[in-house]
Amino acid sequence: MFKTSKSILFFLILLPASISLYAQEDICISGKIIEIEGTPVVYAAIEVKGTKIFCYSNSEGVYKLNVPPGKVELIVSSLGYRTLVQSINVDNKTREITLIMQKESLHLDEVEVTAKTIISNKGSSCYHVGNQAIEQIQAMSLGDILTLLPGNRLKPPSMNSVQQANLRTASPSKANAFGTSVIVDGLALNNDANLQAKNPSSSISGGNSTVGRGIDLRTISAAGIESIEVITGVPSARYGNITSGAIIVKNKIGKSPLYASANLTSTSYQGTVTKGYELARDKGILNTNLSYTYSNASPINRKTYYNNVDFGIRWHLPIQEKINWNNTTSFLFGLSDDGQRVDSDELYRNTSDVRSQSYSLSVNGFMNVLGKLSYAFNGNVINQYSYFHNTGVNGPVPIVEGLETGTYFSEYTPAIYTQITKIKGLPVTFSGDLSLSQNITPEDLRISFSSGLQFNYSKNKGKGRVISGGVSLPAGVSGSRSAKFHKLPASQSFSLWNETNIKLIKEKKMYNARLGLRYDYMNTRYNLLSPRLSFSARFSDAIQIRGAWGISYKAPALIQLYPGPVYYDYTNLSYFAPNPLERLAITSTYVYQPDNSNLKPSKGKTFELGFDIETKPITLRLTAFHKELSRGIYHSPNLLLLYRQNYEVISAPKNKKPIVKEITGDIDTLIRSVYIPKNVYTARTNGVELTIIPLKINSTNTRFNINFSYMKTTTFDDGYNLKISSYVIGSDNAKWGVYQNNKDDIYLSTGNITMIQQIPSLGLVFNLTAELNFTDYEQTRTGSLYPYAYYSSDGEYHEIPEGDRTSATYADLKLPDNTYEVYSKPPFYTNYHLQVRKETAKGHSFSFFANNVFWHNPVYERKGTRRALNSTISYGFAMKFKL
Repeated sequence: MFKTSKSILFFLILLPASISLYAQEDICISGKIIEIEGTPVVYAAIEVKGTKIFCYSNSEGVYKLNVPPGKVELIVSSLGYRTLVQSINVDNKTREITLIMQKESLHLDEVEVTAKTIISNKGSSCYHVGNQAIEQIQAMSLGDILTLLPGNRLKPPSMNSVQQANLRTASPSKANAFGTSVIVDGLALNNDANLQAKNPSSSISGGNSTVGRGIDLRTISAAGIESIEVITGVPSARYGNITSGAIIVKNKIGKSPLYASANLTSTSYQGTVTKGYELARDKGILNTNLSYTYSNASPINRKTYYNNVDFGIRWHLPIQEKINWNNTTSFLFGLSDDGQRVDSDELYRNTSDVRSQSYSLSVNGFMNVLGKLSYAFNGNVINQYSYFHNTGVNGPVPIVEGLETGTYFSEYTPAIYTQITKIKGLPVTFSGDLSLSQNITPEDLRISFSSGLQFNYSKNKGKGRVISGGVSLPAGVSGSRSAKFHKLPASQSFSLWNETNIKLIKEKKMYNARLGLRYDYMNTRYNLLSPRLSFSARFSDAIQIRGAWGISYKAPALIQLYPGPVYYDYTNLSYFAPNPLERLAITSTYVYQPDNSNLKPSKGKTFELGFDIETKPITLRLTAFHKELSRGIYHSPNLLLLYRQNYEVISAPKNKKPIVKEITGDIDTLIRSVYIPKNVYTARTNGVELTIIPLKINSTNTRFNINFSYMKTTTFDDGYNLKISSYVIGSDNAKWGVYQNNKDDIYLSTGNITMIQQIPSLGLVFNLTAELNFTDYEQTRTGSLYPYAYYSSDGEYHEIPEGDRTSATYADLKLPDNTYEVYSKPPFYTNYHLQVRKETAKGHSFSFFANNVFWHNPVYERKGTRRALNSTISYGFAMKFKL
C-alpha cells in the first residue's frame, strides 16, 4: 500500500506540469501601495483571492505580480492597516495599478470587532478574527479569542486553568482537543511528546498539564497575534495529524510604532510591549513583542497562581526580487508556571508547581520557482519541570519500593510522612514543510495545483520521573515509580499531499471545487489516505450553495503508546510493635507492562452543506454539519489477577525483627483493575450554524451581528465499566461486575445578538451582546443498572443470561438507582456583555468590558437546590499607549 500511495501522490504532483501547456499566459501588473497621504506602505502583502499568487511590496512600497487575465480580486494587508479588497479586470492594457490603504483606526467608518465568516482556500467554514476584534474583547491568550466563535460564550480571561480548543461540539473532551491543530505561522504545534504525568497508567493527571491532550492555549499570548483563522469544517489537504479542525495563527509581521499596553481584570493582569522596525539598507522588517501575564484563581484566593512570559521576534526579509523570494525567520520564547503558595502555618503540605520553558526557531518563505515554491522548517524544545509535594497522615504504613515483581521485607513510615514527585521532561520537535503550487488559466477556468511533503519528528529527551519518600499505598491500588523518558522511541510521521482548486467563472455565475488527497505514514506502521472534497456554486451575486466532505487522522501521543509499567503493591504481613526494632512488614509488588503497539490513530470525518444569501438589506449564512470522531483514545479498564501469600509470626524476640513463615495454602486471590489507553471513544455531532448580518443603519452608524448555533453530540465509550460487589474484598463471594458504558446525548443551543455602535468622530465603539442560552443539558440514552457479566473471586469470566441479570442472585452487583438519573433541564436564560473602546487622535486607546453588565442572575431549582445560571458581574480594563 505504501508504494501505491506514493505513486498516486507523485502522479498528482507532476500533473500540473502537463496541464500547464494549455494555460493562458499570466499578465504582469505592478504599481505602488500608498497611504491616502501618499506615504508608501512597505512590505505589504498582496494576494490574488482564491489562488496561491502572492508577493510583498518593497521598501518603497512598489510591488510586481503575475496574475491571470480576467476579473480578479486583490487582497492587500499590512500590519496597522485596514485590509484592502480591490477588484480589477486584467487585460493586456492593465499594467500599473496604485493601491491605496487606510490606517486601522476607530476613526474610520467601520471596523471589524467580531468573528467574521470568510471564504478561504485553507478549508471550509472558516472564521476570521482580526486585531481590532482581539483588542475589543481584551484577549490575553489565544483561548480568549476563541470565545468569539459561534457556540462559545463570552467570558472574562481566566488563566488559572488549562484552555483547550473544542470546535463544533456540545461535549468538550480531551479527545476533541487533542485532534484540534494549532498552526502558528505555517507550522503546527506538537504536544505528542509531553510525558508530564504522575501515573500515566492509572490516569494522565499531573497538575495543569495537557498530557495526551491538545495545546494549552494560555501559552500563546494574544500580544503577538495579528489575526487568526479557525477552520471548523473540512481543512485543506495541507493540514494533517488532525481530526477536529484547525486554528491558524498569523503573528505580527510589519512596521509599527512602539506600543505599551496593560490589560487588567479582577483575577489577572498582563503587560505588553510591541514594536515593528524597518531595518536600514533593504534589510527587511523586525517585529518584536514581549508580554507578562499573572493570574490568581479568584480575587480572594491567592493559593494558586499562574505566570506567563511570552517573547517573540520575527525578521521578514525580501532576499531576491527577481524570483520574489521572501523569507521570515522567527524566534519564540515562552515561560509558564502553574504554582501553589505555601503558608507558614500550613501543617499538612500538599502543593504542586508545574513549569515549562519553550524555545522555538522557525524559517519559512516562498519564491517564484516552478510556480510558487514554499518552505517552512521548525525546531522546538520545551524544558518541563513538575513538582508535587504530598503529606500523608495515615501512617504508619509499610514502605513500598519494589521495582520488580516479587515479595519484600519492609519498614514503616512515620505517622506523618511526605512523598515528593519530580518530573523532568524535554520534548524536542523538528518539522518541515515543502510545497509547490501552480496556477493556470485556460479560458474561463482558474486552476490552482498545490503539492507538498511534510516531516515531523518528536521525542522526549528528558531525565524522566523521580519519586522520593518510598511510599505507595499497599492496598492493591496502582502505583507509580521513577521513569526515564529518553529511553522511549520517537514519534515520526511522513506525509505527501496534493490539492487541486478549480474555479469556473461565467458572467455572474461561479463554480468552485477543491479536490484534495493526503497520505500519512505515521509511527512507522500506519499508512493512511485522507480524501477531502469541497465545492461551491454562486448562481448570482446574491446566492451561493456549498458543501464539503473529508477524512483525517490523528496519531497517538507518546504517553498513549508507551505509558510505562503499572505497579501493584499489597501487604502480606503487617506486624507493628511499639518498639521500632521489633516491627516488620512484608509487601509484594506486581509489575504490569501494557502493550499498546496495536493502538490506532483516531479518525475524524466531517460533512457539511451550506447556503448563503448576500443582498444589500441582509447577509445570511446557514451551515448544517455532521462531525464524527471515532477511535478516540480513552483510558479503559482491564482486570488483573493477583495472588497474595499470607505469612504468620512464629517467634517475636525482644529488640529484634520477628521470625515469620508462609502459611501453607493460605493464598488470597486479588482482582484489580488497570487503566490503559484504547481506541474506544466515539463522538458524533450534528449541528446547524446561522449567521445574520443586517444592513448597517447609516444615520447612526449602527451595525448588528447575529449568530445562532445548535448542536447535539452523542458520545460513547466502547469499553466497559468494572465495579466490585458489596461483599468484603477477599471473600470467596466477591465479584466484579462488567457493565456496558452508557451512551450520552448532549444538547447545546446558544445565540448572540451583538449591537455595534461606532462614533468615528470620537474614535469610540460600543459592543453590547445579548447572549441567548436556549439549551444546555445532558441526557443518558442507554445504560443498564445490571451487569452483563462478572468476574468471580478466582478471576474467571462469567456471562450473565439476559433474563437473569435482574434476579436476586446478582442483587449485590446492581448499580445505585440514581446512576443514570436525568437532571432537570436549565430553562432558557439570557446574559448581557458590554465592551467599550476609545482611541485618541494620537493613537492611544482605552477599553473596558463588563460581563453580565446588568447583573442579571436568574436561578432555577434543581433537586431541591436553587442554582444560579449566570456568574456574577465581572469587569476588565485595558490601556494602550503609542510611544
